[in-house]
Amino acid sequence: MSSLSDLAVLVETTQFAAVAHRNQRRKDEAATPYINHPVGESNFTNHIVTVISLSIVFQYLCDNDLCIFT
Repeated sequence: MSSLSDLAVLVETTQFAAVAHRNQRRKDEAATPYINHPVGESNFTNHIVTVISLSIVFQYLCDNDLCIFT
């Protein structure tokens, strides 16, 4: 996320999807709400983006002799 407006869009679209799928359930034993899966996937994707971003910053620091780990 690069700004508060990006976060607002994410919240609005998640709310829209939750309402649209409110009566749908997954086919697991617990019949969990359908929306739980895409929300969980978006959270996982966010972690991946964070790791990639940190890797890029780390590489920049090392390439510019600012790395304390080498």
